[in-house]
Amino acid sequence: MLALFEKSGNEKLMKQVLTSLFDAVSESREIRHYFLNVRLERLIKDQMLYSPYILHRPDRYDAGDVSQTATTDIQIRMRLFDEIVFNLRRILKEANFPEDDIPRLSADMMEIIEETRCQANDTVIAVWKPLDLVGEALANYLRRQRVDTRLEPNGDLYAFTGVTYPFWIRQNPEKLTITIFIQAYAKERVTLETVQAIADKANKTPMSFTVQAREGTSVPIFGAQLVFPYQLGVPIRLFMRSIRQVGIDFEKALLQDTDQRLRNVVK
Repeated sequence: MLALFEKSGNEKLMKQVLTSLFDAVSESREIRHYFLNVRLERLIKDQMLYSPYILHRPDRYDAGDVSQTATTDIQIRMRLFDEIVFNLRRILKEANFPEDDIPRLSADMMEIIEETRCQANDTVIAVWKPLDLVGEALANYLRRQRVDTRLEPNGDLYAFTGVTYPFWIRQNPEKLTITIFIQAYAKERVTLETVQAIADKANKTPMSFTVQAREGTSVPIFGAQLVFPYQLGVPIRLFMRSIRQVGIDFEKALLQDTDQRLRNVVK
């Protein structure tokens, strides 16, 4: 998302857009309660911090779909929410953003804005701090989110329940990153070229990542990986939403394996 701001100017432009939106909403009697307890400074800061946790969703952008993701207790009437989205799109257009970028920017920005609103009203911890993610802490946190994992010999966590499709989680305490690996193995005697053809077909489907084919120890691998930084913490809601979306999208990718050349572990 930040790349789109850099393409159209710089990150200062993001602050200007958010300031204009904050002012427009605050000046309207009908919708000014939307930013109740939310400070403009926090709104801007969260956009910078949490953009890596917003997955690319071409299907959502094409449909112009922007939905409320805040907890139900602070959601507003859909008509009012649509008015806020309309204001954001108007501001982006007035800031000379390309028409093709506005659906993606408005959807991604609103998802982070919804997270900022949640945190402003939270009564429980909503962000995992870097110092908290040591030892078995990540596995314990995931378990509380109803995602069961097991520890692999190389130190990775294998998430196998509570997700649509199993995947591996690798934590790098030095770089402060969490990497998600999701993959399927080719069946015996299936070539890398065949797996690459499946990947090429899958990548034409709207997904939140790009699938790649690569050589494995014994058979080719069909998979993807996503990296989430946590130098300044992990927003729990956005992270959990993202990793669950990864599983959903990977199953969509596997649907392109019409000749069943890959081993689907959930079938």
